[in-house]
Amino acid sequence: MNALAQLMSERLVDGLKRSAVDNSADWASLYRIMGSDSPFPGPWTFKYHPWLHKPHVSRAEMQIDKKAAQMGFSEKNLNKTFYIMDIEGASVLYILPNTKPDAADFSAARFDPAVEESPRLTSLFTNIKNTGLKRAGSASLYVRGSRSRAGLKSIPVRYIIIDEMDEMDVKKVALAFERASGQKSGDVVVIMTSTPSIEGMGIDRYFEDSSQEHYFFKCPHCSKYIDLDFDLEDPRNLVITADAHSDPKIKDSHLICHLCKGRLEHNDKTDFLSLENAVWVPAKKNVIAEGYTISQLYSTVMEPYKFAIAALKATLNPEDEQELFNSKLGKTHVVKGGRVTDDEIVRAIGQYRTKENSSPNRITTMGIDVGTHLHYVIDEWDIKPRDMTVDLNLNAICRCIKADKVRCINDLSEIFELMIRYRINFAVMDANPETRLAINFCKRFPAITRRCYYKRGMTGKAITDRPEDQEIGVHRSSWLDMSLGRFHNDTIQLPFDISEEFKSHVKVPARIYSRDQDGNPVARYESGTKADHFAHARNYSEIALPLAVRSVTNMNIPS
Repeated sequence: MNALAQLMSERLVDGLKRSAVDNSADWASLYRIMGSDSPFPGPWTFKYHPWLHKPHVSRAEMQIDKKAAQMGFSEKNLNKTFYIMDIEGASVLYILPNTKPDAADFSAARFDPAVEESPRLTSLFTNIKNTGLKRAGSASLYVRGSRSRAGLKSIPVRYIIIDEMDEMDVKKVALAFERASGQKSGDVVVIMTSTPSIEGMGIDRYFEDSSQEHYFFKCPHCSKYIDLDFDLEDPRNLVITADAHSDPKIKDSHLICHLCKGRLEHNDKTDFLSLENAVWVPAKKNVIAEGYTISQLYSTVMEPYKFAIAALKATLNPEDEQELFNSKLGKTHVVKGGRVTDDEIVRAIGQYRTKENSSPNRITTMGIDVGTHLHYVIDEWDIKPRDMTVDLNLNAICRCIKADKVRCINDLSEIFELMIRYRINFAVMDANPETRLAINFCKRFPAITRRCYYKRGMTGKAITDRPEDQEIGVHRSSWLDMSLGRFHNDTIQLPFDISEEFKSHVKVPARIYSRDQDGNPVARYESGTKADHFAHARNYSEIALPLAVRSVTNMNIPS
């Protein structure tokens, strides 16, 4: 066979193959080759992750993957991308948490190796060196970070894939939905994938409005369909055979059917989890979005004893507890003490009504959070003389005397009147998003006001004060630990007529634990999409305390 005939023959075969490709599952089975660093090198197969088959073939307008880490959904998204560009000739916007580092890692660790391992992809992509833009014929892949406002605004695509949504700025991700290239509703397909964090935030918010599908399989012993689940209070499907994660007996830990108690062997997972024996079961029907959730209990790579080790470690510190629920179970979770509770609010309720003025000889502070309204909190402080030389906030007792909101944020006259009537010693206002408003506020009372920025890179309860600019910077999480922590340690009092809105807001911020790239524990507060204005107004009033004490005693504030 001469070269021309061979080329024509190869093109004919390829054309026949492509005509038989109906979805990304077909495409992956034909063309995707996994590299040697994959747990399952060689041609793509659903044998070791059968739960990925339905998400591959889905044609839903919106697909929500609320899942544990390392369950193959990122590879599913890659396969979707390749299929869309190759077969449909359509463009894709792929959104990652950050711009430069994540785009570079995506290219170097995932996209480029996939292209290099698969001959079909090698011939399809002519240049893969550009980290932000990959081209295949007329189709383009735009790789963007969620913090890149300009990069999300005007890209003409039919498909949007959002990877690790809970690590992103949700407000900026919304731009991806707004821009949708001016196309009609239904023309743009959105795929969201993430390990979850807290209830109502990020991926969980969208999952709640989806079909909420769980992977059920036929128990090899009782033949009833079951799913796999776990909780620290109810192990359910996991038998842990040791009391400590370092005990060698832990290796005997195993999965069971919670109905018949039959042992489910790890090496048999490819059989009882197979497409023939398992099915995705929706909790909700007649919804636009398809939602999938799955834990590492299903993993054909992670053996049950490793999960048992993680479960025992989770009882020792909050970082590992958060990791267990979010990354290994694919569940939302708030560690005990990580959020203000109803019981704590009840304990804080005092035997006094909201006051219309402040008490004489008491330090009085105000915190103001800026949104569609100006939410404010006014606090009086019980400070003993001996506390003046130690941590003021740690030793002081807070007595909230008023919490309310001003509807018209352009008119500061009511706030000015409150400053005078309550003899405020110091007030702190949110510097964003209405910077000009905050500047005007500080100009009215320059000596006893500051606009506040939450600053990255700061630690502890340090305050960077710039009196000449009437602005301060603080570490957000450390101060929220202090201001909301008062509810945990009973160092705050509330009037008995405090609003339900105040109660609702202070319960929203949740402390999320994780580890940085060096393995060190880190924590941050997240609120999701729920209103938390009074929580931050309470925080700004807390921040105002050392500034107020300095203003009346000429003491130095922490630095």
